[in-house]
Amino acid sequence: MNNDFIKLFNNFNSHIELGMSKDIQVFWEEREDIKSCEIQLDQTGKVLIIIKLYNYSRLYAKKIFLEFLDFIGYEDINLFLCENIGEKTRYLYLTSSLDFNGVKIEIEIQ
Repeated sequence: MNNDFIKLFNNFNSHIELGMSKDIQVFWEEREDIKSCEIQLDQTGKVLIIIKLYNYSRLYAKKIFLEFLDFIGYEDINLFLCENIGEKTRYLYLTSSLDFNGVKIEIEIQ
């Protein structure tokens, strides 16, 4: 993965608001195409989402990630990095307003 982006991601001051937290839950819980979804928030404000699909494919993982980005992302800044590892796709995603108030999300789809 790109070291500069990983540094930016790790150093980003993440702050998730209650509204976005609920939107994240609604987006994943309403889907019938996933087997399970686990959502965690760590002490740095990073959201970790682990998705298990009924039938994994890289193309489908990308499709649902982009749907998620369209649903949850701020208008101003949306940056992500994708890593495919075997039967798993991992995204590091930053979404922010122009004043750099935003959230960092790690999504693993398998």
